[in-house]
Amino acid sequence: MRWFLFAWLVTIPAAFVPHPTPLHAAEPVIPHTSAGLVIKEFFDVIASGDADKARTFLTTRYTEEALAARPVESRMEGWRNLMADLARPTLLEVSLTPGRPRLVIESGQSGEVFQVVLEQQTEAPYKVSGVRMQPTIPGRPEIPPGPLTDAVRTQLINELIDKLVAEDRFYGVVMVAKDGKPFVERAAGMASQSFQAPNRIDTKFCLGSMNKMFTSLAIARLVQDGKLSYQDKVGRHLPDFPNVDVRDKVTIHHLLTHTSGLGSYFDDPEYMANWINMRRVADYTTAVANEKLEFEPDARMSYSNSGFIVLGLIIEKVSGQDYYDYVKANVFRPAGMSDSDSYENDQVVPNLAIGYTAIQDIPMAEKSTVRHANLYQHSARGTPAGGGHSTAPDLLKFDRALRSGSIVSKALVDTVTSAKVPMGPGVGYGYGFGDFRGRGDGYYGHNGGAPGMSTDFRVYDRLGYTVIVLSNYDGVAASVADFIDELIVPPPPLPPPGSMGPPPSAPGGPAPPPPSSPPPPVRRP
Repeated sequence: MRWFLFAWLVTIPAAFVPHPTPLHAAEPVIPHTSAGLVIKEFFDVIASGDADKARTFLTTRYTEEALAARPVESRMEGWRNLMADLARPTLLEVSLTPGRPRLVIESGQSGEVFQVVLEQQTEAPYKVSGVRMQPTIPGRPEIPPGPLTDAVRTQLINELIDKLVAEDRFYGVVMVAKDGKPFVERAAGMASQSFQAPNRIDTKFCLGSMNKMFTSLAIARLVQDGKLSYQDKVGRHLPDFPNVDVRDKVTIHHLLTHTSGLGSYFDDPEYMANWINMRRVADYTTAVANEKLEFEPDARMSYSNSGFIVLGLIIEKVSGQDYYDYVKANVFRPAGMSDSDSYENDQVVPNLAIGYTAIQDIPMAEKSTVRHANLYQHSARGTPAGGGHSTAPDLLKFDRALRSGSIVSKALVDTVTSAKVPMGPGVGYGYGFGDFRGRGDGYYGHNGGAPGMSTDFRVYDRLGYTVIVLSNYDGVAASVADFIDELIVPPPPLPPPGSMGPPPSAPGGPAPPPPSSPPPPVRRP
């Protein structure tokens, strides 16, 4: 899931590919009920792109509990991102499921289609406690009601992949396992377009931020060995770290939970001047040390790649080993992950997928309808924050190792995968893992994205399922994983009609009449 209130990866819009048929004719109408008017107001605010209107909506339409947990101003960055992603929106679908109304919206900016789900009270005043936004797939296969067999799940997943491949929207691998045994193993598209080399089920893919999980497990191994504590300050292990605030105020817990106040180093002049040559964790020290804390540690949560660079430096100092060697010896080897590493861009690696993107450059504002290889759009080597490589079979081995306690104890696996800070209703972030189990049969894991790559890894530990999606196209893996999520954990049945509340009315007066015709699609210059 993609939460706009907290982006737990660097979210990359899908490369625009013209839709083969029009997605919409007349725009649907949001029902004229008390709950529906709140949803209509939400859509109008998004369409306006006006930060002041967003601030007013947050102030008047969010629950007191939600604002106590995260005040208005700390939510505004997410709202600005949301309005940018959904600029010039067209409403495609409306479903007012009580408590979780859903809108499907096409962005006039990018052509991408998003599903937006609001967490809403089921009775007056129908206030909101959170919003989820994720890319979705128009025209995806219909999911039949009721319990599904794994054979039906397999059929629907293959139908979805066939559709995406036919529309040139997916290259990659999908693996779904039950109790550690895969029943879906699907490879599609090309690992190399230049050489017409197809993706295989064991092709190596760049993971993006997914390998934050490996950094977290490396820290957990050092905790298990008694060499550090999650509450240790950075300065205990890096006494000469150039940034005094980071050294004296920030703990390992803060770094792992994105609550340190550090951001991401991508705009630092040191990084911009040298990123193509950075191959060691220490090469990033100056870029990270140049950052000022955006807020006091533990004040709030803000996704931080720089924090995981500092974790990599700590791993090297405490272990006495190179970060990459330590992860291979203490994470990959115990799990049997022989095809996982952080390969250098100019390294000759058999069966490695090349990423393809229509995004022209970071900050990724310009798009094309023609994809190109992404070789000059990411660093020379992955880091503790992301950019390593793995395969679907290796990630299934990783899942088995987590469940069996082969890397660290089961108690520590529970520690790192369990939510420490909230990201929204029923969702939190642990130590390098997202925890989506707050509502019951959810999952833990991580995803990743950058130009020419998108990945998703989900462990449904209570149900026994594992979902792995690796793509050398950007902006698609989460949509595929979300579709599979609905096959594994079906949404609750709809309640009786009318339970979303009657049309609003003034005290003692009649309800206002519904609009006589649908409004035109919102299209703004």
